[in-house]
Amino acid sequence: MSTRKLTILAVFAAALVYFGGLWQRPLLSPDEIRYAEIPREMLVTGNFAVPTLNGLAYYEKPVLGYWLTAAGMTLFGQNRFAVRFPSALFSLLTAGTVFLLGVRGRDRRTGTLACALFLSSGLVFAIGTSAVLDPFFAFFVTAGTAAGYFYHTEKIRRKRLLWLFLAGLFIGCGIMVKGLLAPLLAGSAVAAFFLLKKRYRQLAAAVLPVLAGMAVSALPGALFMHHSAPDFWKEFILIEHIRRGLSGAGAADDRAQPPWFYLPVLIGGAMPVLALLPSGIAAVWKKKKAFFLGDDLNCFCFVTALLWFLFFSVARAKLATYILPLFPFLAVLAASALLEAEKEGFLYIADRVLTGFCTFLAPAAILFLVWHLLPSVPGKWKLYPAVAAVPPFMTVVLMLLWYSMAAREKDVYPQRKLLYFCIGTAVAMLSVNQLIPFKFLRDADPESFIRRAVMPRLRPGAVILADGGMAAAAAWTLKHPVIVYIKPGEFKNGLDRAGIPPVTPGDLEKMIPETKKSGRQIVVLTRSKNRLKEMPPKKTVVRSGRMAAAFFGGTSR
Repeated sequence: MSTRKLTILAVFAAALVYFGGLWQRPLLSPDEIRYAEIPREMLVTGNFAVPTLNGLAYYEKPVLGYWLTAAGMTLFGQNRFAVRFPSALFSLLTAGTVFLLGVRGRDRRTGTLACALFLSSGLVFAIGTSAVLDPFFAFFVTAGTAAGYFYHTEKIRRKRLLWLFLAGLFIGCGIMVKGLLAPLLAGSAVAAFFLLKKRYRQLAAAVLPVLAGMAVSALPGALFMHHSAPDFWKEFILIEHIRRGLSGAGAADDRAQPPWFYLPVLIGGAMPVLALLPSGIAAVWKKKKAFFLGDDLNCFCFVTALLWFLFFSVARAKLATYILPLFPFLAVLAASALLEAEKEGFLYIADRVLTGFCTFLAPAAILFLVWHLLPSVPGKWKLYPAVAAVPPFMTVVLMLLWYSMAAREKDVYPQRKLLYFCIGTAVAMLSVNQLIPFKFLRDADPESFIRRAVMPRLRPGAVILADGGMAAAAAWTLKHPVIVYIKPGEFKNGLDRAGIPPVTPGDLEKMIPETKKSGRQIVVLTRSKNRLKEMPPKKTVVRSGRMAAAFFGGTSR
């Protein structure tokens, strides 16, 4: 199969895998629910300048990411597919950038392989098919940083200026998604590479065109937000940049983690691609200096990934999603190493790793199925009900079949061997919605709980209260704001700005008789058993895992 045909097949397969299951998995709380509800409120209110969550101003991020999700809702409606579609689309755009980086830096083969490795990484798929802002940010930062490399390789002055201006445009868009982190990451990577190559004049000449591009893409939106919320940028930079970076604590939570936090995240996030890398490591080990510093493309990707990894590790605030921008450049490095392994004859190591993986996993899969089908095993010790264990088992069997074929394939790398490996990975990715245990979804899916257990019991005009862990999900599911109860969580700053205190148990006790007199109903949603115990005793309670709904004043229409 020619490289061009493989590229076309990879594009089609990537679209199928990344778009194919967006509507199946429920929106998970809190992140997906939050990043669905804020754009929904923008569409309902027509206020696109100030993000609001549950009707309260929410200053954690600028507006561009919300606009992109709102565009998905405009096209496809207010549903799971619509809110995840932009994330999947931008993940594929990032893969396209990886392809261009590989092609321009070396050849089409490098670009195709790097693109396939990027999309086959577990963390890339997990984040890229979720309703979060990280895929948008990763694309803009990757594109802005890659444009800096294209500027380095370009010989025509007019095109060099164009690349710099495009770099600024992408970085400016990154600012409007996640703030000043975009120019910090892209600028530090490109500057470090040019300084390492002693291209001082080239670096100095890049500043003004990049700033011009940033002004075009970021300044109008920033001023638009400032006009409606003059305190947004000051609060956003002080709290979500400086304070969060130094202490880990933001407006609503504390994300402080130790410096080594990203090591297991990087290893786990690179699976299953990590199984191929021992071949590449063996091939470049003896000439690692020439590989990482002698080749411009490898040097650029190595400097970028290393610098960003150190930055994220030093910063106190850490989430697994933060290091997504590293993966495009790591994919290019991995592709270069694997092509070097092909040339040096080290691919047999990857074959042995895949064979060992399949040999270990095959009996484990059989044991898994037998364990779930045995009636003597207590249900609390099982991840799935008996019948529901069959689809995960079949998924693993198909994945092992394709990985075994990849290990046995001796054709020219990365043609059939890579194709078989990617098909096996795609099988797992397409089946991920069936692989997630029900017990996990039960506690992470408040939307289904509200639709199934709460909405059929609601009376017209019911007063809805929810604690910080349930309020966003209730607002998204019921399509209107709810009253925040006791623990405000991420709503604290919004409540403070509006001068609205959260409802306390004492307030609730006073509300109940007054609301009942008017013939209405009070419903309280919570994730806490203690909060449920603190409520007045005369109530009807519906539970699902940790989630509960307390009804005061009747539970039927």
